[in-house]
Amino acid sequence: MTAPHRIGKHTLVWLDGDGRWARGTSAVVHDGDEGLLVNARRDRPHTEQLLEAARAALPDVHIGHLVVTDAATHRHGGHAALAGAEVHVSTRVAAEIAAGPGPVTAEPNSLLDTYLRRALAGFEPPAPVFAPGTTFDGCTTVKLGTVPVELIDLGPAQSSADTAVWLPDDETLITGDLLSPGTHPAQWSGSTERWHAVCADLASMRPANVVPGRGPLTGVAGILEFRNYLEHLLVETRRRFDRGMPIEETAVDLPLRHWADWGCRENLAITVAHLYHEFGGDPTPPAAALTLAAEIAGGLRRPPRVRPYAPVDRDPVTDERLALTEGASAIWDEHRAQTPNILLALVRHPHLYEQTVPIARGVVTGVLPARDREIVILRGAWNCTAPYQWNHHLPIAASAGLSAAEIDALSHPVGAGTWSPREQVLITALDELHEWSTVTDETWRALAAHYSPVELIELVTLCGEYRKISFQVNAWRMPLEPWAGPYRLPSGWPGDRPGRSG
Repeated sequence: MTAPHRIGKHTLVWLDGDGRWARGTSAVVHDGDEGLLVNARRDRPHTEQLLEAARAALPDVHIGHLVVTDAATHRHGGHAALAGAEVHVSTRVAAEIAAGPGPVTAEPNSLLDTYLRRALAGFEPPAPVFAPGTTFDGCTTVKLGTVPVELIDLGPAQSSADTAVWLPDDETLITGDLLSPGTHPAQWSGSTERWHAVCADLASMRPANVVPGRGPLTGVAGILEFRNYLEHLLVETRRRFDRGMPIEETAVDLPLRHWADWGCRENLAITVAHLYHEFGGDPTPPAAALTLAAEIAGGLRRPPRVRPYAPVDRDPVTDERLALTEGASAIWDEHRAQTPNILLALVRHPHLYEQTVPIARGVVTGVLPARDREIVILRGAWNCTAPYQWNHHLPIAASAGLSAAEIDALSHPVGAGTWSPREQVLITALDELHEWSTVTDETWRALAAHYSPVELIELVTLCGEYRKISFQVNAWRMPLEPWAGPYRLPSGWPGDRPGRSG
């Protein structure tokens, strides 16, 4: 528990400790022997720890009131630790808590599962029942001795219902998640434009002290700077929405200027998804938005260095070149249905594109069995840490007869899988090519016992072609398309190496 900050005569503040979105700032307002807690912690143990720290700092004060500023679980999940306290929430906050969507579930060992477990490490499930004792509309005042605590219902802004707490005696404004200087906010609901306007209203109160939902204490200048940040998000996100840029790309493409060093950049996935819905796009399911956040946090999503052609930028000549992808194979059937970003980037170099596509088509429509071909491609994607390539070939490998267990085994040493003798030597050869750029005599003799000379020519060429593609998608930071996502990585994916292509 961090040490409290004293603000004026009547307010102690415990700031957000480690910047995780599962945490938040809490404050105790007191006068005489009466105390009021603004926002509990996410679970009962952490709230009890906070109350112990409050008792140590204010041994003669009894905290008999709890104010909850919004419906986020980290604001009220530990409310059960304040048994008997009067709970004050706006009618709208109470309704949003009651109608909460519930916890997001994730497939075990998925990127989302890992992300959530890391974010929620050390927390217990929140108390299941939240029962507000006193609800209000508009504004209300709670009296602690002679000290007024004004609760201001601001309506939809950062969320569907937001409350600010004004302490006139200390000239202090407690904002909850309306402000988070130093941390990119995650907006799930509410109105971003109104949030922007509310910031101006808060600044007009001229508080001497501002306690944000997370981040450092600030003042009027901090409110206005946060308002500038929101205006920047609105303008830049709208620009990309109008160009047809996918949420997945916009979330990492926004120019963050002097806000680039703010924490929790992955929260932009959630805020951008909400803004797209506000602009008229389809809603993004919470699990999908959180999965994108997990991909950004894991380094799988970054701004592309070579940007694929957007639909609005393509002309008839470009579309004619892209028609070169027509060919007879499952891979090229997929490319015709949805043009992958790698081709939309490569076509920026028309001559190279026109020379490259026939070679790529040739190595996937040759004499090697489809199953062997996909073993070559997936093993190469794993060896090169190329998640874009890996994800694109998961459905193709499955259609070629590789089981889910076999696909996962391609992320482990060859001895970990139940491979046939032919497949064992194939995977061994692929590993040798990756490590030494050649194949040992012993392995070559074993290969020749299973493959014809023509197949051996194609095998090495296929391996080299997809190694080149791995170089391209990794160096260009090729974004995975929405129709190909989310990222699905095998159990043996190297955790110490970030995704290089995202």
